[in-house]
Amino acid sequence: MIYTNGGKATKHGNSLGEKGRNRVKTFYYTGGSYTGSCAGMFISSISYYSTGTWGSYYHIWPGRTKTTDLISTATGHFIPENSPLLQYYDFGGDFYIDSVRHNKGGYAREDIDFPQETEVLLRYDLPVWNMHEKVSCWAYKKFNNNGRIVIIGSHPESSISGECLDLMTAILLYAIDGQGDININGTLYNGQKCIMDKSTTENDPAYIKIGNKQYHHFKIEIPEGVSKLSVVLDGEDRYHLNLYLKKEDFAFRSGADYADTTDGADKTISVSELSSGTWFIGIECATTIGTINRDRGYEYTGNLDVLNGVSYSIAASWDITE
Repeated sequence: MIYTNGGKATKHGNSLGEKGRNRVKTFYYTGGSYTGSCAGMFISSISYYSTGTWGSYYHIWPGRTKTTDLISTATGHFIPENSPLLQYYDFGGDFYIDSVRHNKGGYAREDIDFPQETEVLLRYDLPVWNMHEKVSCWAYKKFNNNGRIVIIGSHPESSISGECLDLMTAILLYAIDGQGDININGTLYNGQKCIMDKSTTENDPAYIKIGNKQYHHFKIEIPEGVSKLSVVLDGEDRYHLNLYLKKEDFAFRSGADYADTTDGADKTISVSELSSGTWFIGIECATTIGTINRDRGYEYTGNLDVLNGVSYSIAASWDITE
């Protein structure tokens, strides 16, 4: 999931450039979810004008936004009875969240180009201003293989307690729960080795390196009469990769039938007897980076090379009893 913070949406987009914005789009359209508050809300849309397309925005939510021009004021939010956020918290049972920080944020325009798949999660409560009862928080997911967009015009992200913190948590959870369908990287055949060593600039996603905290998934079709299966993962020594195996479902750390999570990148799973059918191989890049909170923001620490991807090969082989 990607989160874009407040500030200036146009400056956010311009700082990324067309290449950076396209990477956000690709992340979303291939299953990653997106959240943002204030500027992070605006930048996801087509434009904050009633016509045209704003070039420096992501355009992943195909609707239009409008600014409230309200500066440094806490606002209330009505919770519709069918809001998906209620599956995470009841917010006191009164369908209302009070005193959420707001600073020049906006709302979704329901009168122009409002996408029918948009879910209204909250509405503003501020009778003295033009934003009253306008859509303040909303979600969007059109296709199963896309992620889910969950965005808000106010600023709950700095809250450390109470219903405002619950709101931010619910926004993140609903976005994460809306990730796109898992993609299979490929099918392995008996004795075949698949080498995953391509960078994103090579435009060959079938053989892309694995990224920081990412999973890759392969499947194998095991025929009747297999006496032994061996799955071998060979990765770069400077990283930690994990290997998982599961029948008839994707193989993750939680719920795998077999796993090798020992240190390093080279792993092997051997199974002497296993039933026929579809088996899934999961590969996890457990190496990640750390952060240090500096005065002007966070600084990445650790093995930063993992952000460029880790090369590896994966092979599966089995014997068939005659």
